This record gives sequence, C-alpha cells and structure tokens, in this order.
Amino acid sequence: MRYINTKTRAIIDSPFAISGGDWAEYSPAILEAEESIDKVEIDNAKKEEKIIEASSDITKKEIMAELDALGIEYDSKSKKEDLYKLMMGE
Repeated sequence: MRYINTKTRAIIDSPFAISGGDWAEYSPAILEAEESIDKVEIDNAKKEEKIIEASSDITKKEIMAELDALGIEYDSKSKKEDLYKLMMGE
C-alpha cells in the first residue's frame, strides 16, 4: 500500500497498514486538495500585502473621514489596516 504524510507530503510504500498521526492512505486527490488550500493561502497573503501597501499611501485620519462619509461605523481604536479593509468592503 502507498501512504502519504499529510504534513510533510512524504509518500512511502509499506506492506503494513499505517495509521495515526499525519499518515493517510495515498490518493492523488489528497495532494490536489492540499495544493488548492496552499494556493488560497498564498492568494490571501498577496491580498494582505496589497492592502498594507495601498494603506501606506493614506493616513488613518483620511480613512476614518472616508468611513464617516460613507456612513460606516467603526472603532476609532482599530488599526489602520483594519479600517482600510473596512473601507474597501473586505
């Protein structure tokens, strides 16, 4: 039988049943699902970087003024990045 470690993605063949921990019976679908999850995590990290970059061009005070103009409630103690996300509708 073929097994995969879901954490390390190591694949081994063993005549014995392996169970427990991070081991699962190998299936190409497992790798595809994990790659899909990784892609989503990478995309989210890239979005976060873009938000931080974009928010660096605007002050917290300007963001709060825009939120006020849009009628969006916010906590004035929130971080600038969080207020920016709120302003952008995220």
